[in-house]
Amino acid sequence: MCPTVRERKAIKSSLAAVLAAAISALSALGCSNGHGVEAENGWSESRIDSLVAAMPDLLARHAVPGVAIALTHGPHVQWSSGFGVASRNGEPVSSSTIFQAASLGKPLFAELVSSLALERSWALEDAVESWAPAGSYRAELASVTAAALLSHTAGLVYDPVADQVTLNSQLRGQWQYSGAGYSFLQRMIEASEGQGLETLASARWFRPLGLQTMSFLSPASGSIAEGHDRKGRPVQGMEWKDASAASSLYTSAHDYARFLINAAGVGAAAEPGRLQTVTPQVAVREDLGLFWGFGWALERDPAGGFAAFHWGSNPGFKSFALVDRTREIGLVILTNGDNGLELAEDVLSIIDPRSHPLFKFYMLHPDD
Repeated sequence: MCPTVRERKAIKSSLAAVLAAAISALSALGCSNGHGVEAENGWSESRIDSLVAAMPDLLARHAVPGVAIALTHGPHVQWSSGFGVASRNGEPVSSSTIFQAASLGKPLFAELVSSLALERSWALEDAVESWAPAGSYRAELASVTAAALLSHTAGLVYDPVADQVTLNSQLRGQWQYSGAGYSFLQRMIEASEGQGLETLASARWFRPLGLQTMSFLSPASGSIAEGHDRKGRPVQGMEWKDASAASSLYTSAHDYARFLINAAGVGAAAEPGRLQTVTPQVAVREDLGLFWGFGWALERDPAGGFAAFHWGSNPGFKSFALVDRTREIGLVILTNGDNGLELAEDVLSIIDPRSHPLFKFYMLHPDD
């Protein structure tokens, strides 16, 4: 016997009440209700939807031809996608498109050095002379430490007249961003291990994690993005004959996201001592909550913890990555335009409910 109209209305009302109660209970447990929850339980699906809807306008507004984005939660890449075009031939960007990631190689290098130090039983605070081969450094650099080099407090600068890295004693112990310091440490590590950076990184990161698009050398194949200036015009990109820890990293967004998951103990058990890379070593801008660890810049969060981040800036390419161990989330943004960091700020404002004063830091506003 079929229910009457009145009975069908009563059944619908009862089902609606049960459904509402179930959704309320799930929300109380922090579960997603289809609109997504905030980043404490992963990235919000509703915010991802908002980002996807906003992306065409963001690309046009910033004159950035293309961007690849990847989001991690715990041990997984939660979401990744590409928008716009990779090059003048109109090839679409995907999460596997290869970009110049520039200084995003610095955190990777710092994790590599930290891992080597643990294996070799030498501390990052040990002077170069205690672990690097004699004759691989000049006498005035013998007392410099890996800890100081990785936190940009060693006082090393590049002297263009002498065409060499020199020590500025007045800067020693103070924070001064130094790609020259990373280049020096790279040479010391290569001399100590008897292997080049690309070989070391391949053995410890690229091959074990299956990061096929990641390299410190120019890729010979794959979907490779072409750089663009602030007006969206193609520019001649940089090329390297030799690997550079400071500036030559190539990667896709998806592969760098997988590195984030395995770096600094995020989403997986960390090796003892590895978390020192994301431990504050020096204050840089306390008004912005900005500090530096080893390789990573650090932003103090509202609870007093720290999110690690870095950016990359080569002509025609801008990139940004952030990893928050407290919320177990990570983000990678790779762009092929010189306005890419401005785009990254807008992306983060849509995708993350937290504000990020780090974008007021002068280094995230390069001239090129």
